[in-house]
Amino acid sequence: MPVGVADTVKAIFEAITRVPDSIEAYSKVRVRRVRKRRLRRALESEEYRWRSLSTLARLIGRTEEETRELLLELDARPSLKPGSNEELWGLVSRVGEG
Repeated sequence: MPVGVADTVKAIFEAITRVPDSIEAYSKVRVRRVRKRRLRRALESEEYRWRSLSTLARLIGRTEEETRELLLELDARPSLKPGSNEELWGLVSRVGEG
């Protein structure tokens, strides 16, 4: 096989082998966006200004720690429910900066 053709075939093969990684990375980004959108909807609900961390974590199917990270990206802040130490979260735009 001539050198130019061999290089082209090699480049095509390398690109094809990277496609699954690209698809997986895109999928992770898309899922993260969906989770953040669900959190935002829950926090923008007219029914509640504050939501418990445990409820939000269940809503998106993630751990409380992973949920906290997403909430911070949404500009939400935590507070403690008076008398119970339950961790509540609300959007700064709705509950203020505390």
